[in-house]
Amino acid sequence: MYSTDRISSWYPGGGFGLELALSWTAIQQANGAAVSENLYNHLPLNQADIAATGKTLDFYQERLAHDGADPHWQPLNFAELLDDPVPTGPGCP
Repeated sequence: MYSTDRISSWYPGGGFGLELALSWTAIQQANGAAVSENLYNHLPLNQADIAATGKTLDFYQERLAHDGADPHWQPLNFAELLDDPVPTGPGCP
């Protein structure tokens, strides 16, 4: 299951969620390898994926390249496709 609003997952509060992005990406790309806490201090950030897994990871790089306000993410926002969650019909207020 995944949120309909992916922007808030990768940019909680508007800032890049490094811990989530780097650890999730590394786990997915490196057969479950954990990310060392030292890697969260790795600079530049666009090379932290290489430090964690030994290779550039497109998924991680994409999250760095497009901030939370970037229209790039709009196609991944599925909130508008959901029905109104308020129940209606017989017996409903």
